[in-house]
Amino acid sequence: MRTRSVRTKALFELDRLEDFSIQLLKAAGVPSKIARVASRAIISSDLAGHTNHGLARLPDYLSEIVAKKIIPGAEPIMIRRAAGRLAIDGQFGLGHYTLVRSVSQAISEARRVGFCVVTMRRTNHFGRLGYYVELAAKAGFVAMLTTGTGNDVLEAVVAPHGGSQRVLGTNPIAFGFPRLDSPVVVDISTSAATYYQVADAAAEFSTLPAPVIVRRDLALTNNPQDFFQDGAILPFGSHKGYGLGLAVCMLGSLSGEFDENRGRIGGTSMIILDVRQFCSLRRYRLALQTFSDFVRKSHRRNRAAVLIPGDRANANRKMNLEHGVPISKTIRERLNACALKLGVSQRL
Repeated sequence: MRTRSVRTKALFELDRLEDFSIQLLKAAGVPSKIARVASRAIISSDLAGHTNHGLARLPDYLSEIVAKKIIPGAEPIMIRRAAGRLAIDGQFGLGHYTLVRSVSQAISEARRVGFCVVTMRRTNHFGRLGYYVELAAKAGFVAMLTTGTGNDVLEAVVAPHGGSQRVLGTNPIAFGFPRLDSPVVVDISTSAATYYQVADAAAEFSTLPAPVIVRRDLALTNNPQDFFQDGAILPFGSHKGYGLGLAVCMLGSLSGEFDENRGRIGGTSMIILDVRQFCSLRRYRLALQTFSDFVRKSHRRNRAAVLIPGDRANANRKMNLEHGVPISKTIRERLNACALKLGVSQRL
């Protein structure tokens, strides 16, 4: 069992982390099947270098189970089904499990009719969107996944373009495309920074790389503490990111997860396309591979390599599988405290 320290981080084999996560979830009342699926999705973020959505969030999920915000054994149910359309209710279960199940059902439907549009509600947090569109892309499908909220007091952290009040969630959107070597995965927040980036910077008493916080007096700042003094995160790309963030929560509202009287909207939506029913999958993958290689070899502005979305995550995944997945001391301490509380003997 390989474990070695690098500064304040230690490196762990993937199997050990997955087993530890499964044991914690099972101790909190999550059935084995759901714990396995959720743990794989959670740790995929650490493996790809997106630690904000990885094991760092597991203590939050465990707390939400205790608070009955997450129903540990809930199974997603299909509330409506028609040709190329699915409406799924997560029933407040573990979001990672709901999303994996929904991707599988959408792929089956898309194989039958060529496409599938899915709406999801009551999913709870499900981590990095890129994981789910990559599952579909590996199976030869093009996928788009969005989740977002508008005018939700618990989720609003982003100001509208030209404003300073918290109105939107970070409202991410992700795309997955099959390619010869590995899928192209585009996974972006429509905010200039994610909530976790701001919260982590505040906890470390550091500044953000750019002034992405707007205060109530409309001043822009890179001090994350200003966010917690009734500030808000800016949308990325000015009015463009703002418009996209609006579109995400409006599209998600097809789930019916809205309050028309209060003007609260939001939800999760997904579109799956079967490439085979539009063109040759082999040629499509080859075309995307050839184009990706062309882009990577294009002229650089500086010494940094030109990358395709997903390249950095793939490089992190390869390195972490070979050398071990890095987990910080802070995250290990939080997880070990959870293990002690839940009566789990394992420790990181």
